Order: sequence, then structure tokens, then C-alpha cells
Amino acid sequence: DLCVRDLLTLRAPTWLNDDIINFYLLLIKERSSRSSVLPKVHVCSTFFYPKLKDRGYDAVKSTVRKIQPPLLSHDLILFP
Repeated sequence: DLCVRDLLTLRAPTWLNDDIINFYLLLIKERSSRSSVLPKVHVCSTFFYPKLKDRGYDAVKSTVRKIQPPLLSHDLILFP
């Protein structure tokens, strides 16, 4: 859920926050899932890559295993 504070980050000159970025990525994923023409997209949250980078694969492997359909069956994987 987005709140007013999140939406205010869309005004210049502020930075976008994680909630806005994650919300937009989920919109992309949902749009691709409803289309037979668009590539099949999986989106990772803004917290996934820093966790992977700082703590290694063991820190995210349970998350990766839960992805359905499997991660490598997607046409596009987005890491913000």
C-alpha cells in the first residue's frame, strides 16, 4: 500500500523511495502477466540485490526457490 508520504516523493526535487519503486515494478509484472505478447517478467524488490551482494546467495536462496514459475523461465528479470 502506498501512502501520501510515498506519493509526495514523486514531486521534484525529492528522491523516490523503495515503496514507489517496488509498486511500479509490480505494475510492470502484472501488465506482462496479463498479456500474451509482452515478455514474461519477474521483478525483485529493492531489498533483494543489496541482500544478495552483502550476504551472498545463502541469504536469498529460500526466496529464489519460492518463485513460481521458476526464475529462469522468465524472459526478463528486473533488479532495481
